[in-house]
Amino acid sequence: VLAQLGLKPAISLSDIEEIRSGKIHGFGGEGSEHKTLKEYIASHPKLVGAKENGITEHILLSGDRLVVWFPSSRIAVEVKPSISPDADILRGLFQCVKYKATLDAEAAIMGEKPEAKILLVISGKLSSSNKEIQKTLGVTVKCVSI
Repeated sequence: VLAQLGLKPAISLSDIEEIRSGKIHGFGGEGSEHKTLKEYIASHPKLVGAKENGITEHILLSGDRLVVWFPSSRIAVEVKPSISPDADILRGLFQCVKYKATLDAEAAIMGEKPEAKILLVISGKLSSSNKEIQKTLGVTVKCVSI
């Protein structure tokens, strides 16, 4: 249908292929820019609307790790450094969706109100394709430079 109307899908097909290939899954350890950005966000809570310093690498009941978690504020942050390709930013947007669902599920089983907020913090800019995905998924993205 999109092709018949002369339209492209909102998502980059090459990014989809790159993600599904497993080539950008973070193998090889954490890079220095990622670590610096993570620690900066954790120690500057006001940047993401939190009241307290964050905890890095918080493990969820699903086994996933939140890059930064602000427990009292119920804010989770995924970070992507400026060297992240568009496909990794796309993956980050989907990680935020997953983390929101998992945090809300954890709250529900603890008898708490499921109201976690999730942000993707990037050191670069969103591509036009990823801006469309961000809007569709309803993920908050904050661009920072440190």
